[in-house]
Amino acid sequence: MKNLAVVTFILAVFAFSITSCKKVDDPQAVTVMENAGEATISGIVYADLNDTLPNSIEYAPAGTQLLVRVDPNQFPEVSVLNSASTDYMYVPAEVGANGTYSVKVKAPKNGGTVRIYPPEFRANYIDGAGDTESAEFYYNGTYLTVSVFEGATVIQDFSYDRR
Repeated sequence: MKNLAVVTFILAVFAFSITSCKKVDDPQAVTVMENAGEATISGIVYADLNDTLPNSIEYAPAGTQLLVRVDPNQFPEVSVLNSASTDYMYVPAEVGANGTYSVKVKAPKNGGTVRIYPPEFRANYIDGAGDTESAEFYYNGTYLTVSVFEGATVIQDFSYDRR
């Protein structure tokens, strides 16, 4: 009788554990890099927003989005689990007050490169006559290449042009 109770208990626990598992039908793409170091990229983003101040320093508006691309293939010393359809990791960065940005990215011990993609944005500017206009601002190129290594702090400033 005791054995029957023990076996019943074990079967009940087993049945409960099987039925309580949740199946993930559509897992989200994720890239995980174990034991990878980090580097910090920061800088100032400039944009000419006021033509009445010809020698002034003006900054890209706060909230301007940047995208940093990291290539996991540059990390031979770490394990990479990548279930995404792409081979790259993307890290968002946002321009803050006075055009500043800062972002932490995975960085290989022996050095590698990442790319910063500064997308176009639309903003108001003051033309030479003092009137407010709207224009598109763009980075003159597709991306910036930044060299990084584990523990590095890299400063990368750049400017947007106006159309």
